Amino acid sequence: MIILALLGPGIIIDSHMTRAEALGGNRFPPAVLAKMEVVTVTYNGFDHRRHQGQIVVDRVFAGEVKRIFDEIEATGYPIEKMVPIVAYGWNDDASVEANNTSAFNYRHVILPEGEQKRLSHHASGRAIDLNPRINPFVARDGHSTHPYDPSKPGTLTLKSKVTQIFLRHGWTWGGTWHERDYQHFEKMK
Repeated sequence: MIILALLGPGIIIDSHMTRAEALGGNRFPPAVLAKMEVVTVTYNGFDHRRHQGQIVVDRVFAGEVKRIFDEIEATGYPIEKMVPIVAYGWNDDASVEANNTSAFNYRHVILPEGEQKRLSHHASGRAIDLNPRINPFVARDGHSTHPYDPSKPGTLTLKSKVTQIFLRHGWTWGGTWHERDYQHFEKMK
């Protein structure tokens, strides 16, 4: 359920789900679901207004993720939206097309050649995709479903304040990999 409403002095609520709503409508392993926590954050929208959204992560990282997004908000960096991926029927492609920042989704690694056999770090709630349509996955041959243009607001580079915030907190950025995944941050420990 995506909710657009105003909270307090001009904060637009993009998501205000209960834990049951944010983790519902699936047949994921109960042991994995038990480890997830819904984190509510505020952020700067592309509309130059403050928004409230939610992201589902491994509860081990919940406090850290909240601090990271507080730091991101302080930079003025714009985020299109942040709604648990259940709102997109657990469909990663639909969430990407909406430029939705998300984390937990019990799914396999997806590459240009198709879905892989190994689980993604998103399946453990230990990976975050930030503005994924404008920070796309780019294959080694340069193929991407969306253009990567570092001059656009919300686009991540190694020197971006946002990238540096995640790196300072010990997260890895996919923008430095052979197959660049500019949207992707992950942390395993």
